[in-house]
Amino acid sequence: MRSLVEQIVQAQGRADRGDIDDCAEELLRLAHEITGGGGTFGCPRLSEISAEFEAYLACCRAGRRNFDEQIASRSIAKLDEAIANAV
Repeated sequence: MRSLVEQIVQAQGRADRGDIDDCAEELLRLAHEITGGGGTFGCPRLSEISAEFEAYLACCRAGRRNFDEQIASRSIAKLDEAIANAV
């Protein structure tokens, strides 16, 4: 799971540089994998946080929201904390 969060951090860096369109699918895929993984491994809080991030990213991709680095960073920090607490 931590590897998936690290991949999200890398993708967020590319999105922060203005490549959100190129990264949107990757970010959504990674968030979706973490959502499912949380359920599979009995970590409902991880799934909840990741599902919220996934919904936010879907809104960004659809043009209903602008990508905000602070929102993404907070979401990633929450994911990291949830993983740390689950171990």
